[in-house]
Amino acid sequence: MALSSKKLKINLVITMLSAAISLTSFLYLTYAWFTFKREARITAMTIQASGDISYELKYFTKNYGSNGTASGYQSPEVALSPADIVTVDNYDTQFLPISEDPNLNGIQTVIISAQYPSLRYTYALEVTGDFSIDKTVFLQLTDYVAVPSTTFYNGTTGAAINLAQAINVYATAVDGNGNITTGANSFVTATSQTDRFVQTVASGPANITLAQDVLDFDEDPADKIVFFFTIEYSNAPSTYYSYSNTSGGKDYYFSDVEGNSNVYKGLTFSITELSVNIA
Repeated sequence: MALSSKKLKINLVITMLSAAISLTSFLYLTYAWFTFKREARITAMTIQASGDISYELKYFTKNYGSNGTASGYQSPEVALSPADIVTVDNYDTQFLPISEDPNLNGIQTVIISAQYPSLRYTYALEVTGDFSIDKTVFLQLTDYVAVPSTTFYNGTTGAAINLAQAINVYATAVDGNGNITTGANSFVTATSQTDRFVQTVASGPANITLAQDVLDFDEDPADKIVFFFTIEYSNAPSTYYSYSNTSGGKDYYFSDVEGNSNVYKGLTFSITELSVNIA
């Protein structure tokens, strides 16, 4: 069956800042310093597609602190108590449209400082459609870039280390004509989710299906799907490295569950394209 595709140039970028302080462990987490920003040239926050499809991209307000800094929120898997788990109580007030106005607070250019792995950033993509027959809609991560390190190299493969291997992406689809708050809360508070982004190479294309659902033709008003997706800086021990040796001006590290995340400092990871495919 042929697919039609609408591509969303959203360029979500994570940058690990170089820090003079060594990364240390705290409550079984590894500290890191990084930024999360939206590239200024991106303006397609609310996307009107041709035909009977429309899109709106929203951000979770818990991604950001009271001062507008993107501090992220802690994964429920590492929360120290139920009271520490972030919840969604009202979708309409906690997921806000991403503004095209660079003077407004939101997801434009923000900095995260003194944060640690297991922090998450969640977004909602609303897809509304009115068709004469049911249509299956797929949300796909179609392209990304993880700039390789010029300093740290994998001692086993010899390849430059990149941040893609420490990124998790989770996603789900919720009925937009139903109780969106309940679906959003179930997604945000889930303690066991499938990582859809299992990539180690430095760049795409990837063409990874994150989630899918059906737009029903007989809905009134027009049917809506809300895709939720979360980007997480992984705290999995499988992403840690320890120093091995220096040779030819290059520092080599080996994968080590007892290591740390130091090798990711100064690296960037960018989701450069999401696609909505309709079958």
